Order: sequence, then C-alpha cells, then structure tokens
Amino acid sequence: MGLLHARALRDVAGEHLDDPPAFAAAWDERTERELAPWYRTTVTEDRARLHALRAARGETPAPPAPDPVDAAAALLPVAAGHDADLFRAYVETRACLAPLGEVMTRPGLAERVLELARGGASPPPGPTRDELRALLN
Repeated sequence: MGLLHARALRDVAGEHLDDPPAFAAAWDERTERELAPWYRTTVTEDRARLHALRAARGETPAPPAPDPVDAAAALLPVAAGHDADLFRAYVETRACLAPLGEVMTRPGLAERVLELARGGASPPPGPTRDELRALLN
C-alpha cells in the first residue's frame, strides 16, 4: 500500500508542481479514490481480529456471527493453504491487486472457502494457545 501511495504522490506532484492548492486537492482525491478503500478494509479486518482475540481470552463477549461472505473472508487465509485458487485469491488481496470485497464476490469463491472450513481444513501447524502458554511458563 505504501508503494502504491508513493507512486501516486510522484504522479500528482509531477502534475501540480507549481500549484500547491491544486496539488493538495488532487493528492486528497487520488488518495481517497485509490488508497482509502484498502486502508478501510485493513482497519476493518484488524478490528474484527482484535475483537475475536479478546473474546477468545474472555475479555469481551463473542462477536456476532458474520454473514457468510464475511465469514468466508475471515477464513480465507486458512483455506488458502489448502487450495491453489484460494491461495492466488488471497495473495491478490495482500498484494493490493484486488480488494477483498471484490475477491470474495467471485462466483464460487466464498462457497469454496466455507466448504474447506466445514471439511475440517486445519490452520497451519503449530502449538495451540494452551500449548504455547505451557511452553512459555
């Protein structure tokens, strides 16, 4: 996201080098149009994950059940480890090539993620939370 923003800055600065007010307006418009959607998606994902972690620790109530597409979006990182098409879709979202919302509305993608989740697709190997706590104590 930072590289996309730097490229946009280069372009806008080159177009409005001698007109600071026009530069400011163009920079704001370009940032809002091209970067703000990515930023907002990232903030939304981070807040949902933080809420889920706090709920897992018993600090807050469990989050409400998301709609199926949001549930699939949350499971995409795990499902991506079990399906090459889902892996490519996940990488598209992380490389800022396609927004998560757009990727999740592709025909059959959310359904495939949920199918893998229902089928018991496991997260990457590693200790459970309790096992990690025991290791650290």
